[in-house]
This record gives sequence, C-alpha cells and structure tokens, in this order.
Amino acid sequence: MRKPKYIIRNYVAAGAISSILLAVGLLLTFTQALLQEKSELQAANEELNTVNEELLDSTTQMTKAKDDLSNLLASSRIPLVMLDSELKIQHFTPAATSVFKIIHSDVGRPLGDIKWTFVCDDLEQRISDVIDTMQEKNLEVADAVGRIFSLLIRPYKTQDKRVEGAVVALFDITSLRENVENEHLLASIFRGTSDAITVQNLAGEVLEWNGGAESVFGYSRDKAVGMNIKKIVPSDKISELRQILTMMAEKPQQIRLETQRVTKAGQKVDVSLVATPLLDHAG
Repeated sequence: MRKPKYIIRNYVAAGAISSILLAVGLLLTFTQALLQEKSELQAANEELNTVNEELLDSTTQMTKAKDDLSNLLASSRIPLVMLDSELKIQHFTPAATSVFKIIHSDVGRPLGDIKWTFVCDDLEQRISDVIDTMQEKNLEVADAVGRIFSLLIRPYKTQDKRVEGAVVALFDITSLRENVENEHLLASIFRGTSDAITVQNLAGEVLEWNGGAESVFGYSRDKAVGMNIKKIVPSDKISELRQILTMMAEKPQQIRLETQRVTKAGQKVDVSLVATPLLDHAG
C-alpha cells in the first residue's frame, strides 16, 4: 500500500515543474512584448522629436520672414497698403499714413472704413476688379493740395499662384510731372523762337538745332545734328570757343559775349552769344 503513495508525490512534483516552466515562458513572452513595445515607443519618440525639430525650424523661418516683412515695411518710404480678398487691411507702411487716414488699430478693418486724401471715388471697386481679373491697374490721382500720384494696384499672389488680396501703392510723381511740363514748355520755346538755339556737349558735338539756327546758319537740323560746332566758328574764334567749353566744364556758368559765327555759305555774321550750361540732377 506504500507504493501508490510514492507515485502520487512524484506526479505532483512533475506538475509543479511544468507550471514553473509555463510561467517562465509567459514571462519571457511578456518581456519580449515589453521590449518590442519599448522599441516602438522609442522609435515613435524619435519621430516626434524629428517632427518637433521641423516645426521649430519652420516656426523660426516664419518668425524671421515676419520680421523681414516688418522691417521692409517699416523702412519703405512708399505709401503701401496690403489687403486681403475682403479688402480688409493686413499691413501698411508708415508712409501710407500720409495718404490714408490709418493707424495700427485699423489692421483687420475694411478699407471702406478708412478715408484717403487723394481723389478716387471708385477705389474699392478698382481693387476688387484687380483681385477678380488678376490684372494690375495703374492710374493717376491727385490730392487736395495738388500732389500727383501714380496709383498702382496689384494682385497679392501666394507661391502657388492663388490670389488672396491686393497691394495698393502710391508714387509721388508731382516733380516728374512738373519737369515734363517744363520740358514741353522749353520744347515749345525751342521750336517756336526765331533766335538761333543750338545744344552741344563739351566736346562740341551738336545735339540739337532749332529752326532759328537753320535760318541763320543755313544748315538743316538733319545735317547739323552730329557735326562739331566748330564748323560755324571762324578760325580766329576757335580759341574763344575752347575757352568757353573749358569754363563750362570747370565751373558751369552762363556766359554772354559779342562774337562772330560763319554760315554754310561762308559768310561771317555778328552774334550776341549766350552760353548756358545744361545740368543733370547731380549738377
């Protein structure tokens, strides 16, 4: 009867070993799963770090671009206003405050809420047309004090060619217009006077020759332009001409003197010469 009791105890010991082995196997499997999950989490973390670095770099670039835009606008002397597709103010230069009654708190407000000093009753419609057609417009406008501006309206385009608003810029062309008017006046005088008027450079090359000069000296404008002014100066007056050109080069000034010139036919004529320097913007 003692033999069966021994067999039972042996069976119990074998079952315990199997349970331990099973537990160890499960533990190993669980450990491997944890290691795998840890590896996946580490990979995900590295990916997140990469994304964060890219976002940080993108944010830095956007901040720099914004700073660049702010500095560009602040340093510009051109009145300029940037609008979105609904004609709401997005940005403007300090110079814009001279033609638009605009302050920083107006950013986000519709352009129609703002007054401007120049005459253009349909400004908003013109801007809307530019946004719709994607074609820029350029027109002349004037303010109450007589300043004349070239008003340029351009579509605001993104890098992918989408139009998201418009840029309005004004260029003061008052001086340019006055210069053009003065030039037209001088041209009228140059063409209409009976006095002989010639224009030549410091080398003596004739650049312009009016109708009065044609009558006095006998050379047509086509023949005179490009020839040297020495051709109508008597030989005994060449040194006088050189002296005049030298004085004009060294110290530009108006010179008046009684002298002589010679016509195409070879006849000497007495003339009252008035030599006036023509100066560029640099003087």
